[in-house]
Amino acid sequence: HLSFQGLSLFQNQYNALSQPWNDDDAYKFYEIVEKLNRENREQVLTDQLNKHWIRLFAKTCTGDLCPIQSVMGGIATQEAIKAVTGKFMPIRQFLYFDAIECLPENVFHPSNETTSESNT
Repeated sequence: HLSFQGLSLFQNQYNALSQPWNDDDAYKFYEIVEKLNRENREQVLTDQLNKHWIRLFAKTCTGDLCPIQSVMGGIATQEAIKAVTGKFMPIRQFLYFDAIECLPENVFHPSNETTSESNT
């Protein structure tokens, strides 16, 4: 939940979402989440933040993950049909879809890639 709150704050602060697989944005994002955890609370929400997962969230929140997009599109369509027909109850709260194990081990870094034109 802190990551989603941090995402909103990141967007407000930098007028953009974090770039896919950008280490600098991920570091800034982690600092925002860490600050959220410490400040404006009677007590911290968690004693130890998982830096790897939070930075991974920042690196993938605006990326194209086609299998996950198809799942979310299916859920959104199902919810729209429920709302129109009134036959079943739609989801009334947030839906967190966790598929961290679907991410690749070897990460593509666009900044490190060269085009074929630059090699000629």
